[in-house]
Amino acid sequence: MGADGGVGARGAQHHRAAVPSRALSTAAPPAVVCKDVLEADIAFLVDGSSSIGRNNFRAVRAFMDELVGPFVQAVGEKAVRFAVAQYSDEPR
Repeated sequence: MGADGGVGARGAQHHRAAVPSRALSTAAPPAVVCKDVLEADIAFLVDGSSSIGRNNFRAVRAFMDELVGPFVQAVGEKAVRFAVAQYSDEPR
């Protein structure tokens, strides 16, 4: 089991990452809402190195927000789960 007591699909352990206190987006709800979905684990690996630049990093965050948005009603332990891992050339 993971540190938070969770076990992911196929018995893989998972850990909850710290989530910023502010919401990713304050935009209007997405036009498409996915409700009747199967279980899925969706992970993003994000390059946060200095070569990406702030504007491109913001574009990546916006892309993830737009992709995750329609699934907001379908997120759950036995439904759709999202994860994000960021790597960089500078330790943070």
